[in-house]
Amino acid sequence: MKKATWCILALLVCASLSAQPWHDRLALSRQDSWRCRFSLQFSNLPVMDSEQMLPVGVPVAGEAGVSAPLPLAGMPVAGIRVVAADSGTELLWALADAAGERIETGLVPADSTLYVPVSLGESSSQKLLVYYDNPSAWPVPDYLRVPTSGDLNGSFEKIVQGLPVGWRAKMVDGQHHVEVVTERPADGKRCVKTTADAKAESSWFGIERAGMPVLPGEKYTLRVRVRAENVTETAGWFVHVGSTSNTQMINRVVSAGKGSFDWQELSIELEVPAGATMLTTGSVLRGTGVAWFDDFRLEGASVAPRFTLEVGAVERQLLQRIGAEAPWLRVQQGRTWLFRVPVKVMNVSDEPLTDVLANIATRDAFRQLQNPDFCLTYENEEVKVTRFGDGLLFTCSVPPRTEKVYYLYAGEGSRKPAAPAAKLQSALGSDIPSDQILVEQPLSTGVADYIALMSSEANMMQNPSFEDGDPLPKHWLGGGEKEAASSAWFSLGSPGGFGKRHARLDVPADRKADWIGWRQSVAIKAGHSYIYGVWMAGEKLSAGARLHAHLRNKENEVCAGGFLSAGPDIQGDSDWTPMFGSFIAPADACTFQMHLTMSCTGVLKHDGAFLAPSVRSIVGLPEVAPLPAAALMAWQVNPVVKVFPEDMPPPAARDLLARRGGFSRLFGRQAAPLAVSLAKGEDEGLHVALRSGVARDDLELVVPQFADKGLKLTAGVLGYVPIDHRSSYFSSRQREWERKLPGGQGGSDGWAGMWPDPIMPTAKLSIPANETRAIWVSIRAGADAQPGTYRGDIEIRQHGKPLATLPVAITVWNFTLPARPSLAAIYDHRPRPWGLWTQGGLSGAQLQEQFLTFMADKKVAPDKVFASPSFKLGDDGVVTADFSDYDLAATRFFDELGFVRSYTPGFFYLFGWAYPPKKVLGVSPYEGEHPWTDVPRDQLRPEYKAVYQQCLKLYMDHVREKGWADKIVLYISDEPHFRHEHIRVQMKALCDMIREVEPDMPIYSSTWRHCPEWNGAITVWGAGSYGCFPEEVLRERAAAGDRFWFTTDGQMCTDTPYCAIERLLPHYCFKYDVEAYEFWGINWLTYDPWKYGWHAYISQADRPGEDARYWVRYPNGDGFLVYPGEPAGFSGLVTTIRLEAARDGVEDYEYLLLLKKAAAAGCNEAADIIAQAAELVSIPNAGGRRSTKILPDPEALIRLRQRMGEYLNRQR
Repeated sequence: MKKATWCILALLVCASLSAQPWHDRLALSRQDSWRCRFSLQFSNLPVMDSEQMLPVGVPVAGEAGVSAPLPLAGMPVAGIRVVAADSGTELLWALADAAGERIETGLVPADSTLYVPVSLGESSSQKLLVYYDNPSAWPVPDYLRVPTSGDLNGSFEKIVQGLPVGWRAKMVDGQHHVEVVTERPADGKRCVKTTADAKAESSWFGIERAGMPVLPGEKYTLRVRVRAENVTETAGWFVHVGSTSNTQMINRVVSAGKGSFDWQELSIELEVPAGATMLTTGSVLRGTGVAWFDDFRLEGASVAPRFTLEVGAVERQLLQRIGAEAPWLRVQQGRTWLFRVPVKVMNVSDEPLTDVLANIATRDAFRQLQNPDFCLTYENEEVKVTRFGDGLLFTCSVPPRTEKVYYLYAGEGSRKPAAPAAKLQSALGSDIPSDQILVEQPLSTGVADYIALMSSEANMMQNPSFEDGDPLPKHWLGGGEKEAASSAWFSLGSPGGFGKRHARLDVPADRKADWIGWRQSVAIKAGHSYIYGVWMAGEKLSAGARLHAHLRNKENEVCAGGFLSAGPDIQGDSDWTPMFGSFIAPADACTFQMHLTMSCTGVLKHDGAFLAPSVRSIVGLPEVAPLPAAALMAWQVNPVVKVFPEDMPPPAARDLLARRGGFSRLFGRQAAPLAVSLAKGEDEGLHVALRSGVARDDLELVVPQFADKGLKLTAGVLGYVPIDHRSSYFSSRQREWERKLPGGQGGSDGWAGMWPDPIMPTAKLSIPANETRAIWVSIRAGADAQPGTYRGDIEIRQHGKPLATLPVAITVWNFTLPARPSLAAIYDHRPRPWGLWTQGGLSGAQLQEQFLTFMADKKVAPDKVFASPSFKLGDDGVVTADFSDYDLAATRFFDELGFVRSYTPGFFYLFGWAYPPKKVLGVSPYEGEHPWTDVPRDQLRPEYKAVYQQCLKLYMDHVREKGWADKIVLYISDEPHFRHEHIRVQMKALCDMIREVEPDMPIYSSTWRHCPEWNGAITVWGAGSYGCFPEEVLRERAAAGDRFWFTTDGQMCTDTPYCAIERLLPHYCFKYDVEAYEFWGINWLTYDPWKYGWHAYISQADRPGEDARYWVRYPNGDGFLVYPGEPAGFSGLVTTIRLEAARDGVEDYEYLLLLKKAAAAGCNEAADIIAQAAELVSIPNAGGRRSTKILPDPEALIRLRQRMGEYLNRQR
């Protein structure tokens, strides 16, 4: 047995490990654990309610009479985490230097201050735990807002991405602008300039510093200087003071006047009311004109601390590590291991873990392997595993205070994968309509192994296979959640999935929906991990059904985060389907309640209920066999396939440092040149992977040029961005200062780690030893390119000297793609925030033009013209319009750049989700007060209809005159919640209003699914491309004259091994006669994407109401396919491998159109190629977030494209 090694976790004098459990599932741990922690015990805190928070600064060096020094000085900032001791909830924090600037990287300075959130409820004390020293941890992206005592940057001298540090622009658009200028500042070298164009509507746009923490009872004075020029209403300053639940307990605006005037000082004095914890302040420019702002100050003396603080002794988690660094398993006959991953099981307690279940997430372990062969070992001895849904279960025993390391070996299996289910089922991932997925029923759970588990003592459920009891099963209670359920609906059926019987629930079709079914409660322990599951089958289920569970406290209330579910959903008729999940019991949980329920009609069957304690296993990074030191391997990669650091060279790879003309040291005779073929007027990417046996830095690519042949080659390098969790929509109702972490397994076929996405516009790269990197050579053939094959070499230099060459052969086919795409691939332009997109001081208008030309170059289209008409309502009720700005932008959009589709201006958009219609020019849609809950939604006010109809008529008459009308589609609503009757009624009324003045107006809504009541109202359906809008209904509505676009939100994610949906969407459009597809964003960011490849949780509400807001995190990469260059040191916009795939798909569509024309002329070969293309895509399918499901064989796409090109080349 290998000798155990000890993890030395700190060099500080430490206390013994306390009874407080050690938290090992903190944010961004990167398969590692925290070595040290200490406590902060706050007492005598001010009175606050549970929805309020007090940010408290604790000096790292300590403060006389207040706190002892913190053991953080010199430790990595990235490893700090803060946890509420009583609940185990991770909290936001911030570290600020002596000047008040936030510190996110490096080591903790001795003179810095740690800010933590203190929230009370009924207690006047709170204990926090501060963890540190995890050398593998990634930096967190979200921080607590630090108090106002630091540098406010009120003179706006510090600039990042075009905006003052600590400030943000709000409500800017094409007519409202915010910028930092050097135009005669009042103080220093810079000031902020706000401009409202002459035709702009009055708005609360400007610059603001948001959410600055303040203390109740303190007095502050705000001062700022302002000057103005031609302001029509007012220039001034505002301040809001409040809490997260009421942000405007104080709402004050002070005005400096209107017209033109030089610098003058404004001031606002206030006292923070009880319950208020934050202050937001900023500029005001109402009407039109220009205003400048400078020299902002916030004055106010802080009172002495009103609390006491005790800093606890350092505690260390000292674990011995056993089983690590085991030698590689011998190759077994017929089994080849591509890589292995370490699987760590930790026991941080003082008690041994004996024969407990551990769970391995298969996607994290197997990566992109489609049909994995695998073997789990401990010290080279095989360990028995059981497939359990998407996990692997194994039994383990771990000594106290020990990290035990297993190794999971993985390779591509030889056996054929199980055939997919005959019919895919729809699963609604959340209340977000785009979070609908179609999933295959998993067939990966071994029945015999499951029976053994279910029947073992580990299973905490009683009567799990429903064999005991007559006429109803023992230990299970049947009933409805809100209404009484008939006893006739509950019975035992046969045969069972695992015995003679199963639990049967039969709800009549005319029954009102309620949560009806079987329930069983089991005692659990707080802080412990569990696995749960059941098998389900259905007959004529009217809606989706899945496994549900509640975690309840001693008062029998559902704990925060205690609503659990596991899928996939089953619907209609479905065979036995396993559903499994896992959870960690919250601090107040004492009961697990399994709910075998449904809220629909039909027959639902259950069998094999399971609940067992488990331990967490941490899947480490893949390990592969090293290359010889002298090797530099290269191989061509399919452009839709992503390259990862652990990827090993395939047999066809070449060793670039082998003797030319001889044999590769590893892979045999040198291969043929890297080959690329493309049409005239087309772009194509040459994707190449490089792997070296030693580290190679300062490499540079020199690509050949064939300018005289009409070709242009440009070198790029794939950049890698971190992904923390598999993509999905994650929602939370946590408080603002609580760190929000994604839960569950996610919904993509990716994993946490480094992912290739941006194609950096550079020819320079470095390759770490025994890691793989990818390069991308963009090849553009002009419309006048000369057909033929051209050969050359890509030269790789190191330190400026030749190192190796890659021969390439580029074939230009003798046919030409149109300069303007035939298919509208629409990506919304919504640059959030503008600051990240600032390039070299460009104005907002210049940035918009930059995006327009960039998108046109990539053959994708913005959603609409980048300007709006200006409508004004006169006192006589007559609307007038000014189209001058719109005409300039539309001429550029349609006539010069050739975009073929545009939504109507945002002015005509009426509602989204479950909201009522918006006001139009200040006129309400209904009588009464917003949100018009009790008003019939079909009774629009005549005044409202008159105003909207006048505006629409003016606009449409104008675009008809300009010749643009056939390119316009009215976007009425985004993802309307038509499960609500009032939304169905509302939509019909609004469409009727439109058709009264524009009978032929194409009306678009991203409905995803079909709403029969809207037939004849919606005429351009935004349908999901994966089957939630059934193919037969699509065909039926198309025959009735309706048009279709595919709506694709949430599908184009960073963490999919293939760029499948990006490339295939035009193929779906061609096969199903869909005229366009739309994706909701090309440049919507919530973080700097170079630092964080995932999105922030944003506050969102999809309906009116005070309780409607929640936090939601969108899928990784959702809403953007372009990176801002400046944060990474590049100029301009940076493309991605996903966007290149989208462009390639649009070009595939042109190939298909040419083939369609040939087939129509009677060419059987063309028709056969079209049939081959049609086999690539089908509806229903698994959805874009499951790239390996919708494109199981990426090479099939390459073979198809080559066949299409060769055929078309022969026709010229």
